[in-house]
Order: sequence, then structure tokens, then C-alpha cells
Amino acid sequence: MLFEHARACGASAREGHEVLEVAQHAPRVTRLQVRTDEGRSYRIEARYVIDASGRDALLAAKKKLRRKNPEHQSAAIFGHFRGAEARPGADAGNISIYSFEHGWIWMIPLPAGVMSVGAVCRPDYLKQRKGRTLEFLLATLRRNAALWRRLERAELIGNEVRVTGNYSYDSTRMGGPGWVLVGDAFAFLDPVFSSGVYLAMSGAEHAAQLVDAALREPATEVALLRQLEKRQRAAMARFSFFIYRFNGPILRQMFRNPSNRWQLEQAVISMLAGDLFDTPQVLRRLQLFRLVYSILALRHWRRWRAEHRYRLAQARSQFTGGDTPLDKV
Repeated sequence: MLFEHARACGASAREGHEVLEVAQHAPRVTRLQVRTDEGRSYRIEARYVIDASGRDALLAAKKKLRRKNPEHQSAAIFGHFRGAEARPGADAGNISIYSFEHGWIWMIPLPAGVMSVGAVCRPDYLKQRKGRTLEFLLATLRRNAALWRRLERAELIGNEVRVTGNYSYDSTRMGGPGWVLVGDAFAFLDPVFSSGVYLAMSGAEHAAQLVDAALREPATEVALLRQLEKRQRAAMARFSFFIYRFNGPILRQMFRNPSNRWQLEQAVISMLAGDLFDTPQVLRRLQLFRLVYSILALRHWRRWRAEHRYRLAQARSQFTGGDTPLDKV
């Protein structure tokens, strides 16, 4: 929708055109080598490059800026199903999240009756798989009875299962003279709260303002880049607190026994809706939530310590699925 809107506003919106090379010759002179789906190649010269290439992270990879998140490590196994049971009524298009002992499972409705279903697991669980990956995925999905009731009559499309790992990363910097990274091209945390959507939308909006100001007044560019990166990293840190602890015993206890004392529940809902950048009341209440979490962790410090050590051990673990099909029947 945004792409079509940009085209309607007069942008040169080109689909099926892939940027292969980026060469910066001066702060306002960057040449891009482009290839179309039909095999035609051409060059573009740009005064400013906004990299929104997603997890391909074109500029971050070229400039060797990308780095693995040392505090978070997960892997995912997933496939597309047809015939899964949708949620009733107005909730039919909503995403469903289910927990199980080794992570959490998503169900995402897609067009034409297709459902994306997958599990985000800790690497040690995924390394236990034996036999075919398809059977491992189905066994994993059966671990949550409520989810499996919606899926047991569904059919895996193409019998294709994909596995990806080591997907949490960021870049050492967000931009420089003549270029800036937005969305997953800069960093990716974890899909559990759809944080990538909010970070990408907000980051892109502010990046557009940055580019406009930098082209008009180049002397302001460095300071604006620094401000934007600080803002994005602060938001990532607020999301990360919840993501890192999502499967831990303390946060699980708090989420399963919600209380709106001091309007903490409202603050968490606001955070989940993407309001975690500029609203002072929400930010103060999130800080208070963290304080309550710390108090509960002290009360149950043995459980917290065991979970903390396990999480850090998982963060040091290595699993690479390569985001490719591992099993075709």
C-alpha cells in the first residue's frame, strides 16, 4: 500500500529491479548498479541512498557493519498451511501467538486461505531434531493442544519446511554522509511483538525528514544521524527488555496475572502497539514495570538466576538454518 501510494504521489516506483552494487564516490554522489527481472542492467546516480533492503541488509553487509546480537539467540522452523482453522468473527485476520516449553508459536493468516505457522525456539531444542524436518515441525506444533486443534486438518503446502537461525542482529552505525539504514536493514530483534513493523515505520518517517534536512543544510547531517540512531536504539532497548525475558518465569508470571495497578497494564499495551518513542507517561510506566520485575526477580532469585544463565548460554549458541528449505517430501 505504501509503495503504491508513493507511486501515486509521483515517485519512480520500480518493481522487479534489484540493486546489485553500491559505490559511493562522494557524500552526494552514489552510483547503484541495478538489474531487472528481465535481465536488463542499468545505473542510477543518487545524492542520497536510503537502504530499506530488509534482512538482506545490502549496505550494512557491504560496509561490514552487521553484527550478531550477543544477548539474544533464537531459531525458527515454519511452513505454510492450507485449511487451518481461522479465529472466529472479526478476529479471523488477527495473528495468534501460542507458548510451549521451548519457545513460542505463531499463526499468521495470509490471503487465499493460507496460514503461516511456525515456532521460534531456542537453538538447543532445534538441534535435537532427528529424522525429517517436516516431522519435527509437526511434533513441535503438537506441543500446544489449542494450536493443534486448529491445525490438525490442515495441509502443508508443497510439504516444504524452512528453518532459519541466528536472526537477531544490528549494525554498528545507522548512517553516514549520503546514506542511512531503515528497518531491518539496520537491525532485527525478534518477531514476537512485531517490533520490526514499528521500528521500520517510525525510522523511515524520521529518515525522510533527515534526508530532506541534510540535502538543504549539509552541516546538520551528522547531528541528525546521531539523533535518529539514538532514538531507534532507545526504542529497541525498550522492546528488548520484554523480548529477552518473554519465556522467562518472572515475566510469564506477570503476563499471566495482569494488573493495572499504577496503569502498568496500559503501559505494556501501549508498548505493544508501538507507542514507545515519545510519550513520557508510557516511558515512565515502562520504567516502573521494570522496577516491579526486578522486585519479583529478587523474591524468586533462584529461578531468575537459572533462567538468566540459560538465556546467556543460548545467546552464545550457534545455529544457522540459512533461511532455506531443509526438507522437501
